[in-house]
Amino acid sequence: MRIDLINPQPGGVDAPVRETPVFQAIVFLKIALVAMLGWTPGIAHDTKSDSESSVIVNSVSEDAQCHFPDSALVTSSGKSVQFYEDLVKDKVVAINFIFTDCTTVCSPAAIKMSHLEQMLKQRDASDVGLISVSIDPVTDTPERLSEWSDRFNPGPDWTFLTGEKRTVDDLLRALKVFTPNYEDHQPIMIVANDATQSCRYVNGLSSAKFMLQAIDRIL
Repeated sequence: MRIDLINPQPGGVDAPVRETPVFQAIVFLKIALVAMLGWTPGIAHDTKSDSESSVIVNSVSEDAQCHFPDSALVTSSGKSVQFYEDLVKDKVVAINFIFTDCTTVCSPAAIKMSHLEQMLKQRDASDVGLISVSIDPVTDTPERLSEWSDRFNPGPDWTFLTGEKRTVDDLLRALKVFTPNYEDHQPIMIVANDATQSCRYVNGLSSAKFMLQAIDRIL
């Protein structure tokens, strides 16, 4: 699977820092391996702080086929939902993966998702759903997830999910984003169109504008 790297444009709130060719090549290979194999040793949760995680690459995979299991999960408000039937079926969705004890990329990724949500609102794109799945469901109870998500002022079209560990792990495996140690997870976002059964893997720290472009490509 090929990953297309697009050079970020200077300026704007979401404009990323310009990377060296060596850095771009490293991230290129890691994101490509994630998309193809579902796991690589992490660059996400090492010794870097949130501020150090601002060096990013706008990247997206080519169209892929995604399988969305109908996992029984719980929202941050305590509501029981079926992942596919209630949140994905007949919809366009953007899905990222976080945990509340995360001290590196999770908050920046949620901020990017918040920027994306605002851009979707400006376009009146209420048919696009945003989903954040906790990859540490043992710690992340609905109450804890709700408290964490409140930092990003999510609207009604942005759903935060947790659930039984085995169920969440099976979901992550089906989506090819599972890592044995959740702290090693990659900052991946999946954009998918259920109507066309297509999806793309996007760097979850890309600019919101780039994420929106990735969504447009699968409409």
